[in-house]
Amino acid sequence: MAVSNTWTSGSLGLHSGTYVSSKLKNAAYGPLPYTPVKVTVGSIHDPTDAMGKLLFTTLAMIAEFEADLTRMRTREGMKVAEAKGRLRGKAPKLSAKHEAHLVALHKAGEHTSTELGELFGVARSTVYRAIERAAIKS
Repeated sequence: MAVSNTWTSGSLGLHSGTYVSSKLKNAAYGPLPYTPVKVTVGSIHDPTDAMGKLLFTTLAMIAEFEADLTRMRTREGMKVAEAKGRLRGKAPKLSAKHEAHLVALHKAGEHTSTELGELFGVARSTVYRAIERAAIKS
C-alpha cells in the first residue's frame, strides 16, 4: 500500500510536490520534519478536521494493534524455542582455548590489546571482555 503526501512549503524554499511512502506510519511526516502535509489515501483528508482526525486515529489504532500482535507472537515464539532448547544466542568469537591463550599473552605483557585483537581476529572490546571474564574467574 502506498500512501502519498502532498506538501507545500514556500517558506522552506521547497516546491510543491508529492512524497510517497510505502508505510502508513510515515504518512504523517513530510520530506522534512515538521513540514505540514495533506495525506491522500484514496481521497484527500486534512488531519485537522473532524473526518481526518477520525481517519488518522483509526489508522493509528490499527497500526498499534498490529505492532502489539507482532510483539506477542515474537515472545511466544521465543518461549517455544527456549523450551525446545533452540534459543542459544550468538556464538562466541573465541573458543575457551583461544581465550585462555589470549589472557596468557596479555598477562605476559608482550602485546597491547590492539595487537591481541589483530592476532586473534577480534575487536579490542572482545579482548577486554575476555580479560575481564578471566579476572572474575580467578
